[in-house]
Amino acid sequence: MEVLAETAWRNVEEGYYDGLEDVDKRGSSFKAAIERARGRAIIAEIKPASPSAGVLRKYTEEEALGIALEMVEGGAAALSILTEP
Repeated sequence: MEVLAETAWRNVEEGYYDGLEDVDKRGSSFKAAIERARGRAIIAEIKPASPSAGVLRKYTEEEALGIALEMVEGGAAALSILTEP
């Protein structure tokens, strides 16, 4: 747990989260997206790493965007995008 806390603080100090206050969150309601879905709502996930398995996949921002767009075009009602390194 201590390692996770140290990593989180280092990310904050190094500016990992700088600029998030500028993100436009209007229209990005997870709940609303699920309620709008026809039939069963599929929640797709982009997950580059996990605490137990480590790095699962490395990709650029452009590749991640392409994957997200394909998921939406494929019928995903919402996306869960894990961004913690």
